[in-house]
Amino acid sequence: PTIQVDDQDGETVTADFQLSISTLSMDEIVVIGSTIRATRKELGNTVTTIKQQDLAVKDNLTSALQGNRPGARATQNSGDPAGGFSVTLRGVSSIFGSSDPLYVIDGVVISNQSANETNLNVFSPGTTIGQNRLADINPEDIESIEVIPGGAAAAIYGSRAANGVVLITSKKGVVGEPRYSFTVGYNSNSLRKKVYTNLLGEQFGSATQRLYPIAGTDPVTGALTVGRNFSTDKVSVERFDYQDVVFDRGDGFNSHFSVSGGANNTTYFASVSHSMNEGIVVNTGYDRSSAKLRLQQDVTNWMQVGVGVNYINSFSDEKPDGNVFWSPVNSINITNNIYDITQRDEPGNLQPAEPTRVNPASITETFDITQNVDRVIADAQIRLNPAKGFTVDYILGLDTYGQAGQVFIPPYPYEPVNSSYFDDGYASEAQNNITQLNSDLNLRYHRQLNDKLGLATYAGFYAQFNRAKSQTSQGRALAAFVETVSGASNLLGATSSEAKTNIWGYYLQGTADNNKTLYLTLADRIDA
Repeated sequence: PTIQVDDQDGETVTADFQLSISTLSMDEIVVIGSTIRATRKELGNTVTTIKQQDLAVKDNLTSALQGNRPGARATQNSGDPAGGFSVTLRGVSSIFGSSDPLYVIDGVVISNQSANETNLNVFSPGTTIGQNRLADINPEDIESIEVIPGGAAAAIYGSRAANGVVLITSKKGVVGEPRYSFTVGYNSNSLRKKVYTNLLGEQFGSATQRLYPIAGTDPVTGALTVGRNFSTDKVSVERFDYQDVVFDRGDGFNSHFSVSGGANNTTYFASVSHSMNEGIVVNTGYDRSSAKLRLQQDVTNWMQVGVGVNYINSFSDEKPDGNVFWSPVNSINITNNIYDITQRDEPGNLQPAEPTRVNPASITETFDITQNVDRVIADAQIRLNPAKGFTVDYILGLDTYGQAGQVFIPPYPYEPVNSSYFDDGYASEAQNNITQLNSDLNLRYHRQLNDKLGLATYAGFYAQFNRAKSQTSQGRALAAFVETVSGASNLLGATSSEAKTNIWGYYLQGTADNNKTLYLTLADRIDA
């Protein structure tokens, strides 16, 4: 609610203070010049606040939680520049499901789904492959983050908050002359430490025998055999460190421009930003652009309204993830390193490596794996102060995005390659569309009965609608010069699914405090 405080000169200063969660109360307000500092005391919970200065140096939101919140565990699921993170605040609560907390930005419940749209042939129980949608949020637009792992998070947000809540407050404008801000940054990423690689110039066996675990070659036919040919003879070879081909330095750039200000009871904040990050795997990268606008208006001295919209577009170049035959890391681990994988024939095609294997350089050079995401996060809010100590908040929030993934693996220009691994070409396409709407009404009444005893009552209703639609298709044996599933003569199948969920709930909570030291809270909640 609007807070009026008498400063040292006897003048009244008015400020609009946005409560992040209704179980927080004001303990002390200090006015220093034009700066209002408010101290909040939390009732029955541990709240960790991460300020903007701790976020600006981060590439994404989830990495900002690392090291800034005691007990928060942020685990990166992929080395991809936009690879997903899993964040746990209260420990792992599910074997196969997500243990991530609920994320709320300016009252909008947002999706943090990690959807696998480019590795359709991979499923590893207990792991999550895919981009994490918090990668869409620019830390430069955030004012602060509050992490609430305790039970009051569930009292306000219900079963959705069983794993805790991360409340994100965006920057807002203040009354005054326009303020301009421009930042630009550069970062460099490189392989921290190489895996040990045997570069000794000899190996056991004959010139035609390769290092299969229990295999060799028939001396007459040259065919692979199993269970014999454990030769103690040695042959001279030249070895190569494939890490020098697969990994490289990745450079990154980011820029952010914002303007904020206000007059006549209207404040505004607008920003545009762009960031680009190259991965340490050759030909991988992530590119994100965003635009944000927030307007707030004091209609009367007891009514404020606000609207906000944030548009994000991101694009990524990827390589195969997970335990697949042709992931870059797997390929350099399982391929005998006696082949020069950079050699080319006269037309410029890469040459084969170990029989039945894919040349690791083919993966980084010719595999075309991309994802494109368009996202909108918007909200409309009304705040009423009809009586002293009584506040009514209504929030309508929208989070919607479309995620498109495409994979193209061209036919290999060399033989032999195991036919089980798409030596005749492969293509896949996937679409993931998410829409979330939330409608929240919160009422708060606070009364100080005397110098020591205070009472606060909270009540609210919320409703949320979720819809998720997905489509996938895969095919192999591609026609010449065709890089999509439509050019495949061997379709591997298509899937389509749609899920809709309606969630609603009521809550009522009362808190009594004695001298801001002893608190008693009773709460009841109904979810469906």
